[in-house]
Amino acid sequence: MLDIIDTHQHLWNLDRLKLPWVEGVPALNRSFEISDYLKVSASSGIRRTVYMEVDAHPDDKQKEIDDLTLHCKGRVGFNAWNGRFS
Repeated sequence: MLDIIDTHQHLWNLDRLKLPWVEGVPALNRSFEISDYLKVSASSGIRRTVYMEVDAHPDDKQKEIDDLTLHCKGRVGFNAWNGRFS
């Protein structure tokens, strides 16, 4: 099977991060964790992923990065955004 890189996925734990934008989106107003992702992608051929930031509350940005790096084996990089365009 061809090894696949999932180039865009968002994961969060609402017990750890404040995500104000999910409050108005009932389908997303719950945690989506790495264990959930690994379960649904196990037989897909996905071997690597690119994590995308989740627009966490500014007070939780560092916590988001810290939590993510705990799960990364041989990480190459990740996408983060500081909320500014310039």
